Amino acid sequence: LVFGLLFFYSFPNIHNKYEIQKHFSNKIYDEYPLKLSLSPDITYSILPKPHFRIKNIKIFFKNEKNNNIELGEAKLVKVFFSNVGSINIKKLTLEKIIIQDCDLRLDQENFKYFKNLLNNKIHKELEFKKTRLFIKKNKKYETILNLILIDKISINYDLENNTNYLVSEGKLFNQKSKFHWYKNLKNNKEKFIAKIKPLNLNMETVIDNSTKNESTTKIRLDRADLTSRIFFNEKEKLINFKSIKSKLGNSDIDYNINFFFDPFYFDFIINLEKINLSKFFQKPIILEQILKKFIIGN
Repeated sequence: LVFGLLFFYSFPNIHNKYEIQKHFSNKIYDEYPLKLSLSPDITYSILPKPHFRIKNIKIFFKNEKNNNIELGEAKLVKVFFSNVGSINIKKLTLEKIIIQDCDLRLDQENFKYFKNLLNNKIHKELEFKKTRLFIKKNKKYETILNLILIDKISINYDLENNTNYLVSEGKLFNQKSKFHWYKNLKNNKEKFIAKIKPLNLNMETVIDNSTKNESTTKIRLDRADLTSRIFFNEKEKLINFKSIKSKLGNSDIDYNINFFFDPFYFDFIINLEKINLSKFFQKPIILEQILKKFIIGN
């Protein structure tokens, strides 16, 4: 029985590696809004499930003119498939891909294609592991932000709720963080949830795409409960945060904050009913973490 199973699961080894490269390049192109340039450096593994391991790949977005819009590169992609015992390579059905140990670069040119990745139904699971994410203004400029280290990103589609979702775990500014993103493809509403454990910070953003450039964000930080209406002004290149029924402890707080991007600076007005400074300094850990982790050294 063991010999028979090993023989059965070894069938994919009979296929020519160049045929495998071509077959799964086409399958990935059909199933995902991505294009992977697969190398012929292909090996087959039975555990934990039968899959091909392909080294040194390039990752591109597809665009309307069939040009390659670069996203990054990876050292390894694992291609999981069904119909393991099939002698005909065309019957090997793609089930899931894991892109591992990769560098991804987002800039003005490719960001709209990244949004398409999240806006389209992805029936086959797509996963990134051990990812370094670099955010750039464009290819010619230096990296704006390169402090995002991601252990795992999983992108999938929930058929029952007609919702795309992205779940990510990693580090933001060297702090353990979790991110969840959901988009309902029926009403076009999006929800983004971020949790930064060392700061005890929970943030939830709801974007109603029927209202252009506007969203609502709820932030919970220790005893603070801040709800903001956020508006992005494209002409002035700024984001405005305006409070809605926010509280700091038991006190009402009203604020209006502008973040400008070109050049970067911010201004704000805060009206606070009252604050008990003795209680605030009894818990200096939050202030300490903000100073040490976010301001000093960044």
